[in-house]
Amino acid sequence: MARPAGAGDDPLKPLQAALEAKNAEEVLLRSLDLDPLPATAADPLAAAARLANEGGDALLGMQLCQRALKVAPRHRESLLACIASARSLDQFDPALEWMRQLREAHPGDSEGQLWELRLLAAEGEWEACAEAGRAFARSDAPAAPKAEAKTLTGRCELRLEENAAARTEVATLMAALAKARAEAPRSTPVAAGAGERRPAAGGEGVIVYSTRWCGYCKKAKRWLKQQGVAFVEKDIERDPEATIALAKKAAEQRMRLGGVPVFEVNGELMGGWSEKGLRRLLERHGYLR
Repeated sequence: MARPAGAGDDPLKPLQAALEAKNAEEVLLRSLDLDPLPATAADPLAAAARLANEGGDALLGMQLCQRALKVAPRHRESLLACIASARSLDQFDPALEWMRQLREAHPGDSEGQLWELRLLAAEGEWEACAEAGRAFARSDAPAAPKAEAKTLTGRCELRLEENAAARTEVATLMAALAKARAEAPRSTPVAAGAGERRPAAGGEGVIVYSTRWCGYCKKAKRWLKQQGVAFVEKDIERDPEATIALAKKAAEQRMRLGGVPVFEVNGELMGGWSEKGLRRLLERHGYLR
């Protein structure tokens, strides 16, 4: 049971002691004894969250920084710790939300700008990453974060160049797909569940047709993992057989292929990333309820 601190007590003393002992979990436990939790607890909680993150326990780090943000929503160190925890846990949407809050509360913060670069690079947002990196290079940030930012910016610019070449390759592939679709024999559509185009759930499974540079493909694959849906990924740039098979299936289903990702669930195709659309497709085949 939480207990209020006495009038003469320093309510943060147990937290500071646990922090000095480098025991992040104890900091969290001692904070639960404080009712109400003072806003000044954000400092030791954020420091413990950073300690937990550095020790590889991002989940504990997340618990600590979120507790700190409850009493100090604009606290810089707590926001930074939550961003780091979320990134380690592959929780990009919360990380981006805390990033937005950090920008609003502490505009121009160099560590926050560096985390934004890391997140954009991890998300495959190469253009935004390169642009943010160039802006960071013009700032008065310290040398160390500038060096890391320069490396990240160079990586994003290189991926932009690779993507331009890859898109040319994909345009050629799409032309080949269109040709294969036009030349495929026109078959009469088979009723769902009656043939091999749409077998029962558990038949052909879930396939994601993608490319290495596709940002929406990454988002879709992350969403599928979050839903606990197993899938097979096929890169249409590197797997010619998969490309030909996709072209034939698209022709059979009278589907126009405009790009990636393309999803196949038990033989049924869906083009483009749409969480609602993919959820409906998976529900129809029994993968989600």
